[in-house]
Amino acid sequence: MNYRIVWSIDSSAASEAFKMRLRVSGSDNTSTNYNWIRGATGQGGALSASGSGTSANDTSWDISAVSGTRTSQVAMDVFRPFDSDFTGYTGNWGYFDSISNFYGGFNNGSSSVTTSYTGFTFFPNSGTITGSVRVYGYAN
Repeated sequence: MNYRIVWSIDSSAASEAFKMRLRVSGSDNTSTNYNWIRGATGQGGALSASGSGTSANDTSWDISAVSGTRTSQVAMDVFRPFDSDFTGYTGNWGYFDSISNFYGGFNNGSSSVTTSYTGFTFFPNSGTITGSVRVYGYAN
């Protein structure tokens, strides 16, 4: 089974970049086995890219690159988290704080271990967040 995760978040943080960890048996996987890449651009700006490098070396996936007090929208698909195989994701995001100050991007990544996961945890870099998160399961 795969999952679609959709959220709309308001932040009161100075830096609200969102991260995600996979969970199993009620505990987050905090090992350095996440890799990801993200591209982003602002209105009229050039595309910039960032990521975890050539190997899985982060303790979470970076989902969106948001800074300041912003409203964010994210839609992402998580692939095969229950399978004893690599779990991956792909998504897109956007954020804005005014009609003239908006950004968007894409991201994807995978986990380098073949664990069967039963959940996930979302969290900001710092500060607090409010909003809504919806998770939808889908299968062939």
